[in-house]
Amino acid sequence: MYPLKHSYSLLRKLCLAVTIVIIAQASVAQTGERYSDDEKHRVRLPDIGGSFDSSFSNKEAREYADYIIRQLRAYKLLVEDPLIEAYFTDMGHRLASNSNRPETEFHFVVIKNPVLNAWAAPGGVVALHTGLIMAAETEAEVAGVLGHEIAHITQSHAARGMENSRKVNLPIMLAMLGLAILSGSAEVAQGALMTGQALTAQNQINFTRQNEHEADRLGIQTMAASGYDPMGMATFFSKMGRASRSNGEGPPEYLSTHPLSTTRISEAKNRAANIEVSNPRDDLNFYLVKARIRASEYANKPEEAIRYFNSLLGRSDLNPHQRIAVKYGLVMSMKKKGALKQARRLLAELLDEDPNRGAFIIEETLLDSEQGNFTRAQDRLQTMYDRFPGNIVISTYLLRALLADGTQKSAERAIPIIREQLLVRDNDPTIYDLYAQAANRAGRPIKTSEAVAEAHYLRGHLHQAVMKLREVSRQKDLDYYQRARISARLAELEIELAEGGERLQKKQRS
Repeated sequence: MYPLKHSYSLLRKLCLAVTIVIIAQASVAQTGERYSDDEKHRVRLPDIGGSFDSSFSNKEAREYADYIIRQLRAYKLLVEDPLIEAYFTDMGHRLASNSNRPETEFHFVVIKNPVLNAWAAPGGVVALHTGLIMAAETEAEVAGVLGHEIAHITQSHAARGMENSRKVNLPIMLAMLGLAILSGSAEVAQGALMTGQALTAQNQINFTRQNEHEADRLGIQTMAASGYDPMGMATFFSKMGRASRSNGEGPPEYLSTHPLSTTRISEAKNRAANIEVSNPRDDLNFYLVKARIRASEYANKPEEAIRYFNSLLGRSDLNPHQRIAVKYGLVMSMKKKGALKQARRLLAELLDEDPNRGAFIIEETLLDSEQGNFTRAQDRLQTMYDRFPGNIVISTYLLRALLADGTQKSAERAIPIIREQLLVRDNDPTIYDLYAQAANRAGRPIKTSEAVAEAHYLRGHLHQAVMKLREVSRQKDLDYYQRARISARLAELEIELAEGGERLQKKQRS
């Protein structure tokens, strides 16, 4: 049995998991087709949001999205590699800017899960599982999935489905949650959630089919307007259809929440065939990101990763982008193994062919730091940062390089860059981790504690954040401004903590 003080934390996390399951499955059917036939311009559609939208303010939507992301971090489910995050965020925003509601706020995340799946939630959260990314052969195939999920958000499918799910699915899921909490067992909790998911799946699938067709149509138009080959959606559908027919253990998870029919596949092919995109995008960075994901999957077994990438190099069917990406994956795996000289030689070949590729330059600076060449790494990244001021990826690696040498001087140099980044990354725990390290090295213990507290909060550990701020607030040497700032933030988090406790008590009484 879990102690009482842990019950709310468990309930909160399980409720989040349930919410994601329900949202990922839920969409209420709409009557009639609401889409534009103009394939070459941004899709402009009327707002068909229901009563859920009218009671869901922009502020509430942001809070909901922030909460989902914090809890995903608490579970350590998010990929927090800056290059991977930035690539799919850029792709998502490029697509969203060409959707029918470009003003919508979106949050694109990548989840560490080998299952082939993707989902969208109210608040503009769109998640890709690494399993889906690795199954895609081209950038356009992933863009098709993202365009589809963006359409679910802009057409309010997820929010309206969530509203519908309260009536039928939520009682089932709450019963499963009760079993999970009473059991005190992680295994039972997982089984309970799976049972609840199975009980609600068919009910939700009955409501999704028309919305899926609508999201397909809008997604194809959005990806074409963004410069992606619209046939990517159709080819990915065909691939999943083949996987469904050949997989003896059942179809990919994506198909349980996005029912696929031969009609959907043929419609996607026909629609894409009627849209012409000149010079569709085929970015090398997509293949590099896939190599990073694969290398990270083998992080604890670099020898296996090296064998895997070497086996790919022997294939004759790789296109030029794929061959470069395989070499890039080898560099990362060799570095992980400690074969730094071999990694540097192979990386030099890549840099000779493409000297301005950011991913290659960053990998070179990481090798410099590994070999103790801190100044060279810092100077190279500083030059890049000066050229692209504010770039999140470059700034993150520059800060890591500055902190790698362990000196107070470099830490002091890092702090102004961190403050610049906080203006646009105040919801990113990575920047607070770096702030904590820099402040600690620079001899600023109060700032260190505040940054640690914020990192706890953004990773879904509200209780630890409150405890850290309470601890620092008791220090007697705080000046007026420090005490006022810490007290104000502590009050905000204590209110959030108390509200969570009240919700738990209400559930226990009901």
